[in-house]
Amino acid sequence: YGFQTSLSERSCMPMPVGLFRSRLARATPSQGTGPGALQLPPARFPGDPTRPIPALVHPGHDEMGYGSDAVLLNLVVLNAGFIYVRATEASRDLMSLVVRRVETENTWDQTILSESVFLPSTPTYKSPAVTSRIMDYELFLNSLTLFRELRHTGQHYTDFLPAVVHVNAHTDKAERMEAIVDRYVKGNFTALDHFPLGSAR
Repeated sequence: YGFQTSLSERSCMPMPVGLFRSRLARATPSQGTGPGALQLPPARFPGDPTRPIPALVHPGHDEMGYGSDAVLLNLVVLNAGFIYVRATEASRDLMSLVVRRVETENTWDQTILSESVFLPSTPTYKSPAVTSRIMDYELFLNSLTLFRELRHTGQHYTDFLPAVVHVNAHTDKAERMEAIVDRYVKGNFTALDHFPLGSAR
C-alpha cells in the first residue's frame, strides 16, 4: 500500500538512540504519543457523536430524557505532534479521512486525529477501523512528562535515553529545546535542573 511513515511537528527532537526503528517495526498500523498529562480525565463523547454533550444530564434533556446520555464513550486523546503510520488499507482510509476533515473543518488537528481513530461507525459514518496504540510514553517522550516527572526519578533519569522528545506546552520552548540537546546529545546531566515544574519561570 505504500511506505511506513512517521509524521512529526518541528518541535519533535529525535535522539541518537538505536531503539527507534526496532520499537516501531513490529507495531500496529497507527501509533501516537500521549498528551503528556496522563492524569487528566479522558475526553467524553455521547453515544451519538453528532449530538453535543450537555453541561448537566437531567431528565427531559430531549425526547429520550436521561437515557439519551446514559451511554458514553471514554476516549484516550492522541497527540498529533508525533505519529507513526504503517502502510495498510485501514491507515490509508484514516489518512484520507484526516486530510478531508482538516481541509473542510475549522477543528484542531489533534481532535480530528483522535476522533478519526477512536470513534466507532454509526449508520451515517464509517470508521476507518484502524488498530492503534499509544507509544511508550518515556521512549517517545513528551516534554511535560520529562520536566514534571522523569527528571526527578534519580538513577532512572540518569540512565534513560528517549528516542524522541516532543517539546510543547512551554512559553520558553526554544530554551528548553537547547537544554534537552545539552542533556541527551552532549551528556550534561544538570542541563534541565534550573527549569521550574511549570511552563516557564
